[in-house]
Amino acid sequence: MKYEIWDDVDHFLYYDYWHREGHASSLLIRKTNILDLFEVAKNKKIELFLGDLTVLNIFQSRKFEYDLKDKAEYIFAFIKNKEELLKSLENINFKIVSTSRNKFYILRENRLIVINFVRDRKIFKKTFKIELFQNTFNCFTSTKLKIVFFYKPVYFFSTIYRKVFSIKVKYLNKLNQQKLIKNLGVEKLDKDKIYKIDINTFLNLQIENKYSPSWLIRRQHLNTVTNRKRNIKISKIVKYFQKTNILETTFENINESIIDSPIIGSVSHSKKFWFSGDNYFFYSIYYKFKKNVVPYKNVNDYILKQNDPKIYTREYFESLNSMNQSEIEIFLQTNPIEITNNSISSGKHRVFAMIGRLIKEEEYIPFYSKII
Repeated sequence: MKYEIWDDVDHFLYYDYWHREGHASSLLIRKTNILDLFEVAKNKKIELFLGDLTVLNIFQSRKFEYDLKDKAEYIFAFIKNKEELLKSLENINFKIVSTSRNKFYILRENRLIVINFVRDRKIFKKTFKIELFQNTFNCFTSTKLKIVFFYKPVYFFSTIYRKVFSIKVKYLNKLNQQKLIKNLGVEKLDKDKIYKIDINTFLNLQIENKYSPSWLIRRQHLNTVTNRKRNIKISKIVKYFQKTNILETTFENINESIIDSPIIGSVSHSKKFWFSGDNYFFYSIYYKFKKNVVPYKNVNDYILKQNDPKIYTREYFESLNSMNQSEIEIFLQTNPIEITNNSISSGKHRVFAMIGRLIKEEEYIPFYSKII
């Protein structure tokens, strides 16, 4: 059997998806997956046991729900022939996404189940039963002890850590917002107003918030233009690429993304799209302002209708005409960017195109921005 790689990016996208959808909307899917899994095991005469994280909240709140970071069901299985069970699960649309030693990750309707295969039944002699979905499930006594002596303390301290970290981020965001207010020369920000961004304010903006999840999802493309997160401030990006040969050397070593089939789901959350090459942001710097660049939301339309040259490649940008100064001025006035806590939150490609102009010591043309 072939397995896909389920890495930290997949875990984040999985968590982010259910965070946006609402975890309550997953309860029916989780219930169905568990019942179907145990039914298959019963028909194959395989012993399955509910694992610690799945039953954690049943002990804590008597409900089948939890807000742990993993967002996965944990199951123990005693079996000699793993392939037999996994093949049966594939037949009812469970997808095997990863394997690590005796641990398998399976997915259905975007809900993850982790199956731990254990060969020695003797080390888990003591068991107890738990009522769930009007069914009786087996659990290990060691699972209950693990919850009491491990997960509860870990959950308690991780909750404190998250709260402290959240306070820290809010404090730093407030400081960044104050910097923006100072640079704009205003007493307070009006969120319904469009601000004209002068060059000093522009150079002191961050291209991405330090704690943004974009550093995980878009890291390959962001690393290329920020020298691996060393240059987050726009002025530092400009100075870095003004050094002798840096711009051309980077251009020569770019790994182009080749997107030749439609993107499934949101482009902004697509691993296929963002983990293909590292050219998206850099080409905006290198080619600057081009006419009729296809926005991300229309990528699939371009692929299905034209697909030549390949979207966002060197050939693609070189096939487009450049904007003149007057066209750039009109474009920036009619297409405001967005700034959040002194960081660019929308309009990065336009910003990188302007960075490209500044690297070449061309005139700065003012942006107009909403403050989010």
